This record gives sequence, C-alpha cells and structure tokens, in this order.
Amino acid sequence: MKEEQPVKLSAPISTVLFGYLRGAFPYGNSNSDEGIEWYDLEERAILPFENLHISRRLARQIRKGEFQVTMDQDHSATVDACSERSSTWINKELKLIYARLFEIGRCHSIEVWQDGHLAGGLIGTHFGTAFFGESMFSRVPNTSKIALVYLVEHLRNTGFDLLDVQILSDHLARLGAIEVPRKEFLRRLSVSLLGHADLGSVPFPTRIAAVHNE
Repeated sequence: MKEEQPVKLSAPISTVLFGYLRGAFPYGNSNSDEGIEWYDLEERAILPFENLHISRRLARQIRKGEFQVTMDQDHSATVDACSERSSTWINKELKLIYARLFEIGRCHSIEVWQDGHLAGGLIGTHFGTAFFGESMFSRVPNTSKIALVYLVEHLRNTGFDLLDVQILSDHLARLGAIEVPRKEFLRRLSVSLLGHADLGSVPFPTRIAAVHNE
C-alpha cells in the first residue's frame, strides 16, 4: 500500500497570519483540494455580543445541564468533526493551518460533551481583541449553538470586542449575526487589532448568567 505523503503548508505561517490581519480568511474549495484561497468579502458577517439571541428552548436546554462545555480540551477532534460533511471546505492544508495556529495560541476550540462524547463545538482564531469564528458542528441538536453561547460569554469576560462569523447564514442570523460592509468591518478590525485580550485570563465559564438569571 502506498504511504500517504505528509501535508505541507503551501505558504509560511507568517503569510497566514498576515492574511487574517488584513481582514481575509482562508478557504478550501473542497476537502480534496490541496490548496487554499483567501476571501475578502464585500459584506462580512459579525455577531455583536449584545445581539446574541438565546431562544427559550435553547435556554432550557442549557439550564438542564446535560452538556459539559470546555475550551481547548480536544482541538484536533473538534477540527475533524467540523470537516465531517459530505461537502466541506476544511481540507488537509486548513487542518494543518489550524493545528499550527493552535500550537502558537492563535486558534481555539469550544467543545460540547454529552456523557463523555463530543456532541458539538466550534473552532476559531484570534488576534488582538477580535475572534474569527471558522466553523461549527453539531452531532446532537443545538450543540453548536450552545458552543457559541459559551464562546460569547467567555469573549465578554476576557475583553474581546469583535466576533467575526464570516458569512451570514439563516442559522447565524437567528442567533443575532448581522452583515456589515467590508469598509466597516475593516474599521472595526483595525481598532480590535490595537487591543489585547487573553482567553486564558479568566476561567472558562461553567454557567451562562443570562440563561440562569431568567
């Protein structure tokens, strides 16, 4: 059997970092495509923290406590799960990029567990006080939403001010995401890149105040 050749980055990680800092994000055309492209859209989707909408059903599900939510406990498994679709843009090179960014503290995962099994989650990168949501997945209904709710809580607690979700979908719009023109996104990003926030500066939340205080 022919051994699979190791994947190598087509560009140094410094080039990847520069792409994020100029407001673009990497994307693979398919999981079989070895390269990546950079997208710099005319309309960019963001999720203002104050816009976050937690439905009554989702709030009840969180309050029940049947899920455990963690950060960076199984980054590689979360990336793999995000790519487990019949059609995915997370190819081998992007997986390597996320792994390298994780090694240098620039990429993170939020994991949602049920009975010790990975039920949902998301991955994202961060620079300054900006967090770039890359992908999310659910193996159990609503678990990607739960991951996002916990992420927003933690971003608030650690001094972040911009959550980029790239492309607006009906799913994200229901959670409160909006589109802004590219010029406005770059303005917000330029401000966020001047700041500093550390996801490890406070413990990851074990409960969501907005849910438990209803």
